[in-house]
Amino acid sequence: NIQTENGAVGSAAMGTLSGSFQLSIDTTVSTANSVHGSFISASIPITSTDEMLKTILENVPNVGEVEVESLEPLRWQVTFLSEVGDIDVSLAVNKVVDTEQNAATVAIAKTVDAMIPTKAAYGSQRLGTDDVTSMA
Repeated sequence: NIQTENGAVGSAAMGTLSGSFQLSIDTTVSTANSVHGSFISASIPITSTDEMLKTILENVPNVGEVEVESLEPLRWQVTFLSEVGDIDVSLAVNKVVDTEQNAATVAIAKTVDAMIPTKAAYGSQRLGTDDVTSMA
């Protein structure tokens, strides 16, 4: 879950929030991930739609496919679909402020650890045109 908060403990922000934040996504914590690395996302406006957040996250080199669902305004649930190992997500840059320019809190919480489905078939091979034969 990614959530921006105003009036939260440790945050002096009140009123309307604006700005953006960036996430650090680290896939080096598990050997099961296909791309290992630690990368920072592009700026994520707090006004992002589900589709905007999905696009921003999927453009991070080590992310793959994600599903994004707005749980309520300024709160998203992100499910990583194509990485099968554990992923660390943390706040890299916080530029979210209120109308008085007080910093707001961006909270990130892992709700479920990564798992490989029991009947999954990972390790498949990508076929190119040289690998396909005609049945004519």
